[in-house]
Amino acid sequence: MSVKPASILLFAALAAVVSATNAVAQGIVKGNSYIPASSVEQPMDIGVRAHTYVQLLSGQGEGRVSPNGGLGPKNGLTPAQVRSAYNLPSAGGSKIIAIVDAYDDPNALADFNTFSAQYGLPQETSTSATATTNKVFQVVYASGTKPGTDSTGGWELEEALDIEWAHAMAPSAKIVLVEAATNAYATLFTAVDTATNYVDGNGTKVAEVSCSWGGSEFSGETSDDVHFTSASVTYFVSAGDSGSPAHYPSSSPYVVSCGGTTLNTTAAGAFQTEVAWNSGGGGPSTYETTPSYQSGVASRVGAARGTPDVAFVANPTTGVSVYDSYPQTGVGAGWQLVGGTSVSSPAIAGVANVAATSAGSFPLGSQALLTTIYKNLASTNFRDITSGNNGYAAQAGWDFVTGVGSPLGLIGFQKVVAAPSLTAVSPGSATVGSAAITGSVTGTGFLSGATVNLNGTALATVYVSSTQLTISIPAADLTTAGAATITAVNPGSSNSNSLTFTVNNPVPTVTSLSPNTAKHGGASFTLTITGTHFLSGSVVSWTSGKTTTVLPIKSTTSTTITVTVTSSLIATAGTATVTVANPTPGGGASSPVTFTIQ
Repeated sequence: MSVKPASILLFAALAAVVSATNAVAQGIVKGNSYIPASSVEQPMDIGVRAHTYVQLLSGQGEGRVSPNGGLGPKNGLTPAQVRSAYNLPSAGGSKIIAIVDAYDDPNALADFNTFSAQYGLPQETSTSATATTNKVFQVVYASGTKPGTDSTGGWELEEALDIEWAHAMAPSAKIVLVEAATNAYATLFTAVDTATNYVDGNGTKVAEVSCSWGGSEFSGETSDDVHFTSASVTYFVSAGDSGSPAHYPSSSPYVVSCGGTTLNTTAAGAFQTEVAWNSGGGGPSTYETTPSYQSGVASRVGAARGTPDVAFVANPTTGVSVYDSYPQTGVGAGWQLVGGTSVSSPAIAGVANVAATSAGSFPLGSQALLTTIYKNLASTNFRDITSGNNGYAAQAGWDFVTGVGSPLGLIGFQKVVAAPSLTAVSPGSATVGSAAITGSVTGTGFLSGATVNLNGTALATVYVSSTQLTISIPAADLTTAGAATITAVNPGSSNSNSLTFTVNNPVPTVTSLSPNTAKHGGASFTLTITGTHFLSGSVVSWTSGKTTTVLPIKSTTSTTITVTVTSSLIATAGTATVTVANPTPGGGASSPVTFTIQ
């Protein structure tokens, strides 16, 4: 057996590396997916460099694969379709969603505005991508200087996807792209720290950070968790695109791990079904232990942190439309149909942003939001996905493929707030026609921002303490007699028990009768009664001796009533009394006024 010289072995090794590098530079095709070079992990990358979680539908434009039902460019799903599938609003959002990615996307601002124009979203009017006073979109260089670009264009596609779909889900939040110098974990974590502490020139703070990158888990990863522990920022991380096992930093207990689904639509674009994506990342962590918020699913996760926490559309076969004008190796530039859990992270960050804005407060860090998500497990606030397999089978309840499921509306991301309890309202009644009333409601569990409702309509409410609220009831609500319902609600809570507030009819008064005398045996006549607080339902009574007769009313105003007095009522000389009574609630009879029969 001959032994090859060391120089020949070194040359062969270098050739193999070059060959592998060239293959990766072109990306790879796996099933129906084209996986860009930036999304391919090499053994030497583990624990050193992160890769993207973006995939494209292979053969786009070549007739080999045709997506079903996407109504956007390249047949990708549109923001409107995605919102419809997840019962999400088309507006909302506040503060800053920071997108952390590697390398520079020189076309980020222009692509962001092209996407926004396509779908009627707010555009950034500034021509400077890095101006800190921009209102809608901005770029920040984490190292202080502009990074280089990714020669394959993969990270630029990732950046376009992230900024566009975070914006699509939270149109009123500002999107800030924080660019790391390279895809090395060290520089990416520096960018995460930059994003966490960033405040723009308008004084707007970062509320959420989205990271659509990562890689296989590695020993020592727990020491990097410190980058995700801010008590004021929530972190979202893609779970991966290669099925199980779990990836990092998705497996960190301090981030919301975002898994992937297949969102099936009709040919006309309407939502049909959602199943787990077989390439969606997930599984038990090798190094991270079970966090407290997963105690309710401990029978499934065991002693390890389980991923993902929540899922969103990610399969490139049912992918979304993205505009990326920076050329990508093997794909080109322009509109693309894109998938991967790189869609999930920024999109879910956007949904959570709108949910927090709607609730009036943002969660205090990732673990606060995760606690809320797991408390809402098995509720109608998440779509429980029970079919599909990524190495683990989707099943009822939480699983290693889709977590708690996909969001249905905003409530699943909102803290469960206890409803207050009411004990009394003071005053408990008012009279029809009264001026506006200032009163109070007492009870327990009132929070700042609590609102009192009268028959479901909010009253002007001032928080006094956890046991008292001050209310103002306008005169316009005191014009009709009846029983009204008083309830209270805390921000994000359901309604309290109800109390009754009564609007009472007034007691009428009679000041004069015209005429006030008549001759006995005379003919029937019209009697005019003058007074106050007469109503259309007032009743006039004629009492003579022990006999009371209700007189037929001819006309009524608030101060005058006319009635008919028949001849039989004045057939005998003497006196009679006339009273006017108003109906309940409240009401009652006036003092009697004497009529003389001569």
